Amino acid sequence: STADEFGNLSFEDEPIHSSSLQIALAVKACGGTVIAQVRRIVERGSRPAPMVKIPGVLVDKVVVDDQQMMTTQVAYDESYLGGVPWDGQTSDRLPFGTDKIIARRAAVEVRPGVTSIFGFGASSDVPTVLLEDGHFKDGGYRDYQFTTEHGPFGGLVMSGWQFSANKYPEALLDGVSQFDFIDGGGCPFAALAFAQFDDAGNVNVSRFGVANPGAGGFIDIAYNAQELLFTGTFTTGGLEVEFRDGKLVILKEGKVKKFVQAADHITYPVRRNVAERGQQAKIITERAVFEVRAEGLVLTEVAPGIDLQSQVLDLMNGVNVRVAPDLREMDAALFR
Repeated sequence: STADEFGNLSFEDEPIHSSSLQIALAVKACGGTVIAQVRRIVERGSRPAPMVKIPGVLVDKVVVDDQQMMTTQVAYDESYLGGVPWDGQTSDRLPFGTDKIIARRAAVEVRPGVTSIFGFGASSDVPTVLLEDGHFKDGGYRDYQFTTEHGPFGGLVMSGWQFSANKYPEALLDGVSQFDFIDGGGCPFAALAFAQFDDAGNVNVSRFGVANPGAGGFIDIAYNAQELLFTGTFTTGGLEVEFRDGKLVILKEGKVKKFVQAADHITYPVRRNVAERGQQAKIITERAVFEVRAEGLVLTEVAPGIDLQSQVLDLMNGVNVRVAPDLREMDAALFR
């Protein structure tokens, strides 16, 4: 956010700190050049020392942009910094769609008092649907502790291009400390995305098709959680749905199947960790919910209006799945 003429840096307007200090240390240790972009320049010595997170000896050049964005799409919003009043309510609502259906079903699994970490996509919408449905009013949001891999704690996880930042946070860790927290088992509940799930019980988010996004913090988060949710659409690439007359209608099926015989890349072996380490795991889609058990995949819920054979089982693409004897219908309230 701010530098002085010596290069001392502070982050008072930043919703996440990431690993800026560690990156600067590594670059200097390797003989590189550290360039910092800031919003403003202040006089040297005008800020309390605890406010300065990177000393000027680690900074070679400073670029000033007084119009720099706070997040990808937000110029400045003080609620991302915390310390402002919030009543736990909102007039904004997510539009109906597959992500909202999935997030609402995933929200059923969230429990107050359990530190919960959320990944990108439908998972990041879970706190927002809890907010919409009134769970946060009258201070109820204080019963929940939500975080992401970049270190905000408390408040509301933001989705889309603002993901990784929270509105109304109560605390903020740097990236390295956050992963110490994650690797120490600090996030027993995790809701993450999935691009592929295969017959051996492996999940892939790191390489598929022409995309090669990498695993990021996915493996650390998944391995160290006790309860895992993998959220995403059943198919992708043009999927269109609507909820009509109490039934979920597939207007257009996605071109790409996400349940596959063998994943393009194994990011995390879910079934093995369920069998060997006692993890609990579910896959939540807009039309079906599965449990990952030691013996394989079990279909436990299906959306109203969905044909079990043609719109679920026939699209599993070589993934063996057992239908639970007490197969339930997903609650119609999830589809509003």
